[in-house]
Amino acid sequence: MDAAMNEAMAATTITDPQTPEEREKMIEEALSCPCVADVKEGPCGEAFVGSFACFIRSEETDKGSDCIEHFKMLQECMMKNPDAFQEFFTERAEKEGGESKPEEKEGGAKAEESG
Repeated sequence: MDAAMNEAMAATTITDPQTPEEREKMIEEALSCPCVADVKEGPCGEAFVGSFACFIRSEETDKGSDCIEHFKMLQECMMKNPDAFQEFFTERAEKEGGESKPEEKEGGAKAEESG
């Protein structure tokens, strides 16, 4: 993770802003991070900003439980625009399970099945 992403995450987890002004400042600062620029400016930017802001503003005991509609809108947008998130999912899959799955290698046969 790059330094900007770590900084943005730290800003949202270290303290829980107590006043509406602190919450709005946190939202503004986090959304100005270059690490979210692609999502913010992409086809689901409005839904992303709405979901994020709702979560930060949430005062529910189960933080964000009052943001379900925002989260659903973001999920629907992501499902309608999978190409906009392909790079993210590819990078995540590579980190979690290597470059590719055995069945995806040349010829479509699993490596352990040859021979």
